[in-house]
Amino acid sequence: MKPIVYPAVFHKEENAYLVEFPDLPGCITYGNDLIEAFLMAGDALKTWLCDPTDEYPAPTPLSEIKRQEGDLVQLIRPALYRTEYAKQYWIEEAIEKGLEERRLTQEQACIILGIEPTYLKDILSGTITPTHEMAERIALLLDFDPKIFFLDDEEE
Repeated sequence: MKPIVYPAVFHKEENAYLVEFPDLPGCITYGNDLIEAFLMAGDALKTWLCDPTDEYPAPTPLSEIKRQEGDLVQLIRPALYRTEYAKQYWIEEAIEKGLEERRLTQEQACIILGIEPTYLKDILSGTITPTHEMAERIALLLDFDPKIFFLDDEEE
């Protein structure tokens, strides 16, 4: 089986790199620097290709990709596994979004959950992974899928 690769366009923004896959609608990510952007691109491609279908769009040849001045175009393979960095990014995003939507501070969430603020900070920093029970409580409070805490447990 031929490996799946798609061209990605890396747009330099003020403080980050925006990455888009022209052939894959909605497959967009970013990184604070170029290395992070490459890591996130592989993860984004893997996620997009998780849709169980046998028909993916044909990759556009690199020479036909539209680019702006300063853009970098590179072929990207899907990540073989989710990087810990990407997993942690999704956890932080889910928690911060949940706090914002519920108009809660981290301290208020900790009181509701009955946990110490340092415990939540350790989860956010990736130092610890919550128990399944605590992951479900956090996810229920902040309205996201608790499976993001345990993505590696469900991979291949």
